Amino acid sequence: MTLRKKLLFLAVIYGALALALVAAEVSLRLSKSETTTRLRYAYTPDVLGEFLPNQSLYDTRKPRVRWKVTINAEGYRGRPVAVPKPSGTYRLLVLGDSLVEGSYVDDGSTVAEQLEVALRRRLGDGIEVVGIGRAGYTITDEMDYFREKGHRLDPDAVVLVSALNDVADLSRPIQYREFLKLATGYEKRHPIFQALVEPFRTTALYNFLYRKWVLLRLGTSLQLGTVDPKPLRERVSYTEAQKAEWTPDYSGYFRRYCELLGAFQRELGGQQRRLLYVVFPDVEQLAPSDPEVSQRRLTECVASHRIPSVDPLPALRAASRAETLFLLPHDRHPNAAGYRVAAEAVAEEIIRLDWARPQ
Repeated sequence: MTLRKKLLFLAVIYGALALALVAAEVSLRLSKSETTTRLRYAYTPDVLGEFLPNQSLYDTRKPRVRWKVTINAEGYRGRPVAVPKPSGTYRLLVLGDSLVEGSYVDDGSTVAEQLEVALRRRLGDGIEVVGIGRAGYTITDEMDYFREKGHRLDPDAVVLVSALNDVADLSRPIQYREFLKLATGYEKRHPIFQALVEPFRTTALYNFLYRKWVLLRLGTSLQLGTVDPKPLRERVSYTEAQKAEWTPDYSGYFRRYCELLGAFQRELGGQQRRLLYVVFPDVEQLAPSDPEVSQRRLTECVASHRIPSVDPLPALRAASRAETLFLLPHDRHPNAAGYRVAAEAVAEEIIRLDWARPQ
């Protein structure tokens, strides 16, 4: 074969490959089944938040639920606040998982941002609310965050927003925040690979292959570097939260969760800070027939530690008669209206407790 024929052969092969990749990209985009942009998660100790700083994008990880998200220079959603805290300011730090992250709602619609609006409407501009949340977090992650970073915000009170899957998340062999640190460490150890991948992060094909790779890693013991995500699997199911009877394993994790709540309360109290607990319901619980098993047991738990609590379920049920509050059928998270209703319920409790006074 002559050199010319070899070059022509290679051109045909590479051209066909390029056309196949373009066709796959176009197909994925037209089907709206794959994302082209997503919020970047990576642990960094250099900022107060838990995201890579200075991001502004429309997250399309679920293309049918497109949401505008901005991460400020300190790595969290919302406007940045001053550190140290200005005199005469009452600051709330809202901690939680994807409910506080504000997954699938636009900027300005997160529960923390709407809580600040609700409180300022009643009490004036001396109120600040900072929301630090990350999908997959549970109480151990939130306590770890507060000890490492959150205390630097000098909050007067912490509002801990708990989803009903938090107990099951506690059953993971490795907690999610620790996993993120390990995964970020892998990326830092392989900068050349990351640099090669960077131009393709906003393609549907890359995100499709990345998602399949993660699923493969989760389904097998295949490791990437020193990071094995198989330990992220919960040992108990979150579906037990709504069952009338719990298995011994789930009950054990619930007791540990309750003990950690008490420990967090004592830790904050030793720093002259307060703790308010919010138990956020699942969408299925809007039905009046739901037995509210987890709500009752969590309320009993926080009462045993003398932690004030808020259950937004009654307010959400009442509001759901007039408006849609969750993102079904595309996702089970609340929409902006759902977060607004929950934020108003939390604001009313804070006012009832007469907390919002600068220390």
